[in-house]
Amino acid sequence: MLAVDKPRALRTIAMWAEFLTTGAGRRNHIEFHDLDQFMQYRVLDVGKMYWVGVLTFGMAIDIPDHEMDLCSELCHAAWLSCGLINDLYSWPKERKAAVDSGASHVNNAVWVLMRQHGIDEPAAIARLKDRIRSCMAQHLVVVEQCKHRTNISLQLRRFVEAMEYSMVANVVFSGECPRYNYQRGFNERQLGWMKGGTPSEPGIMGRAETQERMVCRSEGWL
Repeated sequence: MLAVDKPRALRTIAMWAEFLTTGAGRRNHIEFHDLDQFMQYRVLDVGKMYWVGVLTFGMAIDIPDHEMDLCSELCHAAWLSCGLINDLYSWPKERKAAVDSGASHVNNAVWVLMRQHGIDEPAAIARLKDRIRSCMAQHLVVVEQCKHRTNISLQLRRFVEAMEYSMVANVVFSGECPRYNYQRGFNERQLGWMKGGTPSEPGIMGRAETQERMVCRSEGWL
C-alpha cells in the first residue's frame, strides 16, 4: 500500500489503528440489554474506521477533515446495516461458540433482542431483519439526497455512494462466505481471484456487482 499511494496509505493505517483501539471486539465482555445501545457499539466494532480506510484508499477518495463528522452522520445507517447483517449471518457460529465456551451471553443483536423483548430466536431474527431493511432504506435515501446537495464536497458524495455498493456487497459476503456458512466452499471465481487477483476489466466487476444486487433483491433487502 505504501508503494502504491503513500499519503493515503498512511491515513488508512492511522484509521486502522483507531479501529483496533476503539473496536475490534474490545467490548465483547459487556452484555447489552437494549438494541439501540448495542447498535451504537456495533458501528465501532464492525470496523467503521477500517471501512473508511479501505474505501478511501481503494477509490483514491480524500474526504476533507472538516467533513469527517458529517461523513459519519451520513453513513451511520449504512454502517449499522453492515454490523447487523454480520450479526444475522454469524449468529449460529457465535451461539455455538458461546455454548462450547460456557459464556453467559452472546454479543450479537439476535441475543440482545431475545433478552430485551423476551422472545424466541425466530422472532428475534425477524425483528433483526426488519431493522436491517430499515437501515438500508435509510442509506439509499441519503445517497439520493447527497446527489443534489451543493454544500458537500464531491469526495464525500463519492464516499456516501460507495457505501451503498459496499453495503450490498456485505450482504452477499456474509450470506455466502465459508466463515459463517460451514456448508459452503469457495466457488471457482473466488478461487481464481484468490490465486491470480481480481480482474482489471470493468465489465467483469460490473457483472459481479449486478449479481450482488440480484441476490439482495431476492432476499428482500432492497
